[in-house]
Amino acid sequence: MPRLARGRQPRIKTTGFGVTEAELGDLHTKAALAGYATVGAWIRDVVFAVQVTPPPAQIDQDTNAQLRGIGSNLNQALRRINSGQGSTEDWELIREASRAVVMLRRKLIGHDSGVPMSDAAAGVPPRVAAVSPTTPAASTKPGVWRV
Repeated sequence: MPRLARGRQPRIKTTGFGVTEAELGDLHTKAALAGYATVGAWIRDVVFAVQVTPPPAQIDQDTNAQLRGIGSNLNQALRRINSGQGSTEDWELIREASRAVVMLRRKLIGHDSGVPMSDAAAGVPPRVAAVSPTTPAASTKPGVWRV
């Protein structure tokens, strides 16, 4: 048995996979070009050099439907506000949608404890008493509201 360098463990387990004659020749060529004495050493280094990342988590259909509904409501409210026909109810709808997004976000990242958050901590826009397209803090363009 060959001597192992300090800290290295013996490789006593093996694995295998099938290849054609042409593929085996290609493996030998690639290993030699890379400076390896054996195909096994080259394959091992190539396989362990690859960083594997898990696929993105799948969103469940219920969450997806909730997000579509929130987006639709936001679009309708902002369309009314931007056209000058918005109301305080539209701003309330935006606040509720913001709360719903925060709750879905907490659910998705695993922090759905049910503990209420303040609107400011949750990123919910402040309550608007009256809708006016001339309010300076509302937008960078006159007559257009941004949330």
